[in-house]
Amino acid sequence: MASNHEVAFFLYLVVATLLFALGVVFLVRREFMPYHAAAVGTPWAEVPGNFQILIRALLKFMGGTVITLSVAMFILLLIPFREGASWSIWAIPLLCLSQCAAIGNATTQIIRKTPGRPPVKSLGVVAAICIIAFVISIA
Repeated sequence: MASNHEVAFFLYLVVATLLFALGVVFLVRREFMPYHAAAVGTPWAEVPGNFQILIRALLKFMGGTVITLSVAMFILLLIPFREGASWSIWAIPLLCLSQCAAIGNATTQIIRKTPGRPPVKSLGVVAAICIIAFVISIA
């Protein structure tokens, strides 16, 4: 039977992988997401060129930030967490939940102030897995 530490490691690995995939999606996007189009009420083809450049830069920033965070999580998992460093038990969920909070803040603004509907359920799942992993890791 797997130990609590091993279960938490696996759950954090799932979270880091999901965040990495999200980062890649944003990093390679050439236009905004469908919910972005709904939020601004304009299809990508009608967005002025200078705004397209700005939006692409923001998408790349988002993607790069989430990839950086997930790589940090992978490193923390593979070295200090596996070695049992007690501080890593706190550092990993702090990284994960702060990223979820930042994304959640942005998506909440879109939902509250526009007709755009970003996929907040998947963000909730990632945050929930992170919290479950943390609780398991301190048990």
